Amino acid sequence: MKKALICLCSFMLFGGTAVSLAEEPPISGMAPQFSDAGNFNEGLAMVAVGGEWRLKLWYVLEGAKFGFIDRSGKFVVEPKYDWAVSFVEGMAKVEKDGKMGFVDRTGKEIVKPEYDVVLDFSEGLAGVEQGGKWGFVDKTGKEVVAPKYEEITSVRDGVAKVRRNGTWGLIDNAGKEIVAPQYEGISDFREGMAAVYKNGKWGFIDSAGNEVVKPQYAEVAAAQSTEANYFEEGLAAVRNGGSASFIDKTGNVVLKTRYEHARDFSDGLAWVYKGGKVGFIDRAGKEVVKPQYDNANSFRDGMAAVGKNGKWGYIDRTGKKVVDFQYDRAFDFYYGTARVTKDGQVGLIDKSGEIIVKPEYYEIWPSPEGVAMVQQGTKRGFVDMNDGTVIAAPRYDFANAFAEGLAAVEKDEKWGFIDKTGKEIVSLQYDYASDFKDGVAVVEKDGKKGFISNPLDKPADWAKSEVDEAIALQLVPSELRYHYTSRMTRADFSKLIVNLIAVKTGASVEELIERKGKAIDADAFTDTTDETILASYALGLIGGKGNGIFDPDGPITRQEAAALLSRAADLLGIQRNSGAGTNFADQDEIANWAQDAVAFVSSVRDRTNGATIMGSAGNNEFTPNGEYTKQQAFITVKRLFHSGETASNPPH
Repeated sequence: MKKALICLCSFMLFGGTAVSLAEEPPISGMAPQFSDAGNFNEGLAMVAVGGEWRLKLWYVLEGAKFGFIDRSGKFVVEPKYDWAVSFVEGMAKVEKDGKMGFVDRTGKEIVKPEYDVVLDFSEGLAGVEQGGKWGFVDKTGKEVVAPKYEEITSVRDGVAKVRRNGTWGLIDNAGKEIVAPQYEGISDFREGMAAVYKNGKWGFIDSAGNEVVKPQYAEVAAAQSTEANYFEEGLAAVRNGGSASFIDKTGNVVLKTRYEHARDFSDGLAWVYKGGKVGFIDRAGKEVVKPQYDNANSFRDGMAAVGKNGKWGYIDRTGKKVVDFQYDRAFDFYYGTARVTKDGQVGLIDKSGEIIVKPEYYEIWPSPEGVAMVQQGTKRGFVDMNDGTVIAAPRYDFANAFAEGLAAVEKDEKWGFIDKTGKEIVSLQYDYASDFKDGVAVVEKDGKKGFISNPLDKPADWAKSEVDEAIALQLVPSELRYHYTSRMTRADFSKLIVNLIAVKTGASVEELIERKGKAIDADAFTDTTDETILASYALGLIGGKGNGIFDPDGPITRQEAAALLSRAADLLGIQRNSGAGTNFADQDEIANWAQDAVAFVSSVRDRTNGATIMGSAGNNEFTPNGEYTKQQAFITVKRLFHSGETASNPPH
């Protein structure tokens, strides 16, 4: 039987006390009490109770039972499994009596534990292995592909790679075999194309399985370079014999070169090699940078690191030297800075070549949060990536990069968190702490695990009282109660509106859909299979962006939010005011399809405080395409809940 195996270096620890939703709306802390726990994902966290950690080749948690809690601490999936991991696409892997299956977010066993191994769901399908053979199941638990393959990959961009009798083919996300196994290798898809290898030659197939370029090339840059990005700029580098060429997506050779090797285009230029030297050409084949460098990286963010006579510098896209050859090694730019080494030490420079952080550290890790982690000797600290200011001198025995405004740090075997000024916001008191994710971190104390919330993650002062009321009314699903000031996504707002309707009517989503005589259309969108979004579509609340696209992770605009709020009001039978809404200064910028909705949300008021559902964003402007944050969304839903008069017989 499989056990919960936790590598010494990756501890998935921590757990929490159960508190009621009314007592503790957003998590402020759950006392460590679980044997094991994972970060919250899709609103739920894996936790384990009982059992004992035993050190063998690694730590093994034996005898524990695993389940899932929501952000209030309530068990949604009771601890009855021998092993479990986080939710992905609304499904979580679980194990019982040595067999694996899946549960959904209500705890229902969608796939009974009957497989030897299962992979996470991806684009609606999950790989399952039984008796050494692999197949796929869908989210209804149906085995859409019986286990018959020796090896598979998860579905990505609508296809999955499968291996049978030593060769690879493709299936689509319906489980149909669109390319019979015949290739010795298939690379990942990029821009709808994948390199394939057969009988010692390379070619390309598209995502429909068509062999667009028959295997005929001795080399493709996709196979020979770690920087492969074929067809990202419409062309792919290939070679057959002497010189490299570039082909388009139809397989036509559009550019022949005189170079021995080439890499795919990046930032409009391609790396080329001849006579032991590296240069760059443009898409017309013009030699922008004559081969003259001993080493070079492809261009990234308008700059390329190049090496000559044992030293490295940088050039721009015209070939102009921007940073002198002075470093022992130079790396690509990320987040506006690049790592450089000198005399065995690492520093940071900006695109002008100005030194931000002197090469004086053993290692530096740049971060999208604008703070780089540094290591000096065995100690870690942090520096500001804008001006090199030392935020926290290297004094910690270990640290992680900043996440959600805080960094987990460890000293003398105790963990806590610091902010971007170096201040210890959470004192060093835990035996271990994970990074913050979705506003929550897992912590360990005395061998037990619990959760703490990010003290920086809270509504703005002006929004706090109404957000707290919305949560108390259970209008905000627990999985949305974090990152209050971040932009609201289209998926999350759809979930918020569906939850509002369920709370207001006291009916389940299934009952609401049945009342309207509708049914869930699993194929409504090509970019999401989320059941709440599909329910929102069935209820007539959302329609997508056309061509089967919903764009679930895209930000929702203010006028889109107004439209959903207006449709929800109609569904709830909330009567509209006879008067027109506010005449905004930017009224002409509001789309025709949103005019009535904006008039509604700017005229109907919350009976408890007199505020309109939505109003001006400033200067009497509605800013229809402007930012709409989570805290604003929570407030508008709460105001709609308290607004207007409800018809005695709301439409079904």
